[in-house]
Amino acid sequence: MVENIKFAGLILLLALCLVSCSGKSADSADKKKLARLEQEHATITEIINTEPKEDVVEITPEFIAAIKKYIGIGIFSDGMAAVKIYYQWRPIWGYINTKGEEVIPLKIQAQFVGRFSEGLAFVCPGVYYGDSDSDAYVIDKTGKRVFNVNNFYLDACGESMDSEDMPYFIDGKLYVISYIDNDFKYSIYDHDGKKLGVVGDEEGQAYYKSHEAGDYVIVSKSGNGRDDYDNFGRDYVYGLNDMLGKQVLATEYDAINGKKEGTTKFCNGVVMVTLTEYNEEWDGPDGCVGFHIGYADMNGNDTFSAALKRRCKQSKIEAQQSYSKVEIPAN
Repeated sequence: MVENIKFAGLILLLALCLVSCSGKSADSADKKKLARLEQEHATITEIINTEPKEDVVEITPEFIAAIKKYIGIGIFSDGMAAVKIYYQWRPIWGYINTKGEEVIPLKIQAQFVGRFSEGLAFVCPGVYYGDSDSDAYVIDKTGKRVFNVNNFYLDACGESMDSEDMPYFIDGKLYVISYIDNDFKYSIYDHDGKKLGVVGDEEGQAYYKSHEAGDYVIVSKSGNGRDDYDNFGRDYVYGLNDMLGKQVLATEYDAINGKKEGTTKFCNGVVMVTLTEYNEEWDGPDGCVGFHIGYADMNGNDTFSAALKRRCKQSKIEAQQSYSKVEIPAN
């Protein structure tokens, strides 16, 4: 819509130049035409200038300090991101805006919550707070429950690490995995909670995958500089290139928007990035690890300190040495 308006404005601007720069004295008809074109161009310019722009996260010391108090954070979407703390070993969720301000208080008791899309977000109570298929629901940007989701397959929340795995609205439709008649299917809902139909598991997964493509390619390299270790020892790290192959984010993260391959996109000016830290009790690929979640912008800035990056990198080296008994050079 906006691009079409901009194109029309360009055409009008060219017409103005032709009329005003023709080298001939304008007669009465030309003057009226010129006045009309000027008015139309002014109207289009006003529309473009007042068109709502996407809120963009600015990675400032204030923003970094604001998100530090949370145990977990989700990807930005629709101007908001999920944030999490733990209370008595149970997750409590809320949402922040692009300035890091808490706009939905930490009061949502759920195992996972989804991204906001089209003004709505999905909530999965999961094993901590729910034990029936009627417990999942959708909230609006005030945190108010809009409608319940029936037959949601609660185990779908079981192993997910980040909120980007939760269902979200695309083109007015929410596809929710269900277990119906001893089979996995996707129930489809509109913004008001009206059930529009049911499709098979394959079609439901394909619906989300068809909308996941982004403008940036996730690239990888060996984090230790050598390729002669087992699959764990290689320990790849990930970054982003644009479609022309130009580096946008350095290859230093353990995941980008929760992914390690394919393409992704910046939302509200940032992507979610992950660093992994292994502790002293680490005893193999399934041992004790900690995840640090932050954000990175298109200029290569992120919310991690240089000291944290060094610590995570060193922890990997020590863990690999312990596991593989091979000396790995510190780069």
